Amino acid sequence: MLATRKEHGAALLAMLLIVALGASYFMVSRMQAMSIEAKAAERAYNAAVLNRAKQALIGYVAAQAVKAGENNPGALPCPEAAAYFDNPANEGQVASSCTLPKVGRLPWRTLGLDKLTDAAGEPLWYVVSPGWGYTGTNSSINSDTKGQLTLDGVAGTDSDTIVALIIAPGPAISAAAATGCTAWAQSRPTTGTPDWRNYLECENATSPPDAAFVSTGPSGSFNDQVLALTKGEIMPAIEAAISDRIEREIAPALKSVYASAAWASNLSAANPMYPYPAPFANPGATASYQASAASCAANLCRGLFPVIFANVPVDPLPNPPALCTPAAGSPCDPMFVRWTSGTIEVKSVDVAGTTYVPGNIYGMTWTAPVSNCAVVAYGGSMRLECTTYVPGLTGNASSNIIYEVKGTALNVGMALRRFETAPNIPGLTLQTPPTPSVAMNSNGSASTTFRGRTSVAANGAATASQCGLGGTLLAGVDCRQMQVNVPLEPLFPDHPLANSRDGTLGWFMRNEWYRVMYYAVAQGDTAGSLPTAPACAPPNCITVANVTPTGRQRAIFILAGRSVNGAARPSATLTDYLEFGNATAAFESQTVSRAGPAALKRPFNDRIVVVDTN
Repeated sequence: MLATRKEHGAALLAMLLIVALGASYFMVSRMQAMSIEAKAAERAYNAAVLNRAKQALIGYVAAQAVKAGENNPGALPCPEAAAYFDNPANEGQVASSCTLPKVGRLPWRTLGLDKLTDAAGEPLWYVVSPGWGYTGTNSSINSDTKGQLTLDGVAGTDSDTIVALIIAPGPAISAAAATGCTAWAQSRPTTGTPDWRNYLECENATSPPDAAFVSTGPSGSFNDQVLALTKGEIMPAIEAAISDRIEREIAPALKSVYASAAWASNLSAANPMYPYPAPFANPGATASYQASAASCAANLCRGLFPVIFANVPVDPLPNPPALCTPAAGSPCDPMFVRWTSGTIEVKSVDVAGTTYVPGNIYGMTWTAPVSNCAVVAYGGSMRLECTTYVPGLTGNASSNIIYEVKGTALNVGMALRRFETAPNIPGLTLQTPPTPSVAMNSNGSASTTFRGRTSVAANGAATASQCGLGGTLLAGVDCRQMQVNVPLEPLFPDHPLANSRDGTLGWFMRNEWYRVMYYAVAQGDTAGSLPTAPACAPPNCITVANVTPTGRQRAIFILAGRSVNGAARPSATLTDYLEFGNATAAFESQTVSRAGPAALKRPFNDRIVVVDTN
């Protein structure tokens, strides 16, 4: 009987133990589940906060890019200035410049956000890729600019390249040493300059920072939650802003380049002349950006925007400007627009205090010769070296000589140039009035005329016939040689459209948007129409589907945008830039889209900008 009671007691204890173990297991399991649920909730919360910051960043960059006067459209803001860390009035404001790659706190105030924090109550951190922020010198960002950050060892190829990272740092931890991780006991002071190693871990905490980051790490050493911003995510917003600025700033500037009777009697704001396009070639490698009538067929000229330039970019451009130095891949070429011919003729001369004009001098017939100038390579360009002859009296200088130079420059209308009516020509003194004048020719050359003043010492180095003196040379009368050298660049400097340092338009050249922009013009609106007023009439104007008025466009731009066919760029294949009919001159404007069937004209990211309409 006693044994039976003992057996029953043991059984009861065993059952209680089983129940206790079961309850403990249930409690542990439930606690683990709650922990997992809590972590999932934290990650979900962080994901929402990170995405909110990401969308604000995209919106901020687009809003800045579209502003007139923004010299670095598309550049990402730098992280918060380190000095603002413990300054409640200024924290969250962007640093004015930064060395890239840059790690710092998200500039939430600059982005127009509340002070976003992660699930641990920590403000977000932010990384800017090399090439995508303002470093103190102006940036160069366009549709072909790739992000240079890597995440988990992946760099991407084009649209998937990473331009920025936003990071939820999580609570402070004592990170243990592990593969890819340096041991670091994090502390988070509330004053001083923040050290990102107290917030980020492993590859994300490399000091000084490099371009390699991670989204995962060893347990106990890593608790960052990382969200990437790719080129493909931010570039559509940038391209929309750039298209708007091209319409507002670049198109009107182009329309005004050759829109004055100063260039030709039939040119005006109502009937401007447009330069020919440059034939399409690889925009980043082999394209010359030299306009040519060879870009024309069937009343339409199309190709690249002819941004070839000759001057060192400076704002403002000096008078006279310096010549740029050609380099591979650069549109710099001081020899494209160049002198082809010129003449010089003396109009009057002072001798012994008396002014003489061609006709009669000292009883002799004086017919001032019209002498041809030599076109000579000089200083990286070409100049006119004009030699002529003037009469004088032995022992007396020929003074106040008024001469007239006429010169013809090739390809002026094939580039983007100004005509300087008050040129500073080294070694020459201009005689005004008359003001120097210019006349554009149908082949794109331009002829200019100006008068200058000089003196020549007695030299007796020429014969009477060279001076144009008829009859017997009287005693004491001689003939002397004079030379005038005329460089091209003071008379035909670059237009601001071709100046990457111009304070208003320089952003376009400096960021090289011309490399991803197509240009088309009706052939009737080019120099080939001169001397009659350039004009097109349907059906000889440009037609763009879905653009009104139909069939009346004189000139258009197409901002090609980023690659949508996956081809590597730069490329010599036009379909790597333009979609559907735009690549074959059947121009069309469609809704910008990232994906979809070709039957619906998708994907499509060409943006049409109308320069001028008839």
